[in-house]
Amino acid sequence: MSNLQINVTENGTTTLATKDKLCRENIDVNVDVETFQETLDDLLDGSLKTIDNPRVTKLRVRAFYGSSITSAKFDNVVSVSDAVFISCKSLVKVEFGSLKSTSLSLFNNADALRVLIIRTPTVCSLTSSAISDSGIATNDSSRIYVADELVDQYKVATNWATYADKIYPVSEWDAQQ
Repeated sequence: MSNLQINVTENGTTTLATKDKLCRENIDVNVDVETFQETLDDLLDGSLKTIDNPRVTKLRVRAFYGSSITSAKFDNVVSVSDAVFISCKSLVKVEFGSLKSTSLSLFNNADALRVLIIRTPTVCSLTSSAISDSGIATNDSSRIYVADELVDQYKVATNWATYADKIYPVSEWDAQQ
């Protein structure tokens, strides 16, 4: 099983290619043919479980809709489109290194989601529906880890305050790993 490394660069922005985009459009991707075919096969048949892509800066609408991924890490994603992880029933952990704002229904029906890590050095803005219908909202043991110096700010920030009891310093997560 390979990690997803399919990137599309348009207008200077590198984005993660979606299953729909890969199937419907003739795109130029920066991977060799063998790697591309293996990765595409993994995405289409559901065997892709872990994504760790430091190059992607934006995630498109419904990029992982209904996929069987269990964890995702994006160091340089600054923005996400609506419903990126909608109906990802197996998704347990997502980590962002540069996220500045969330979108509508980002994690709707991602019932298994237990860990959200946001390492951004400023408070990320949260739409009211981004995590409201996810495991983060519904499971008491769920945790949101943020930059240590921002914990208090997150706990009172718009829409984050609802989850104040789940917000912890990222150093606690790092110490467990």
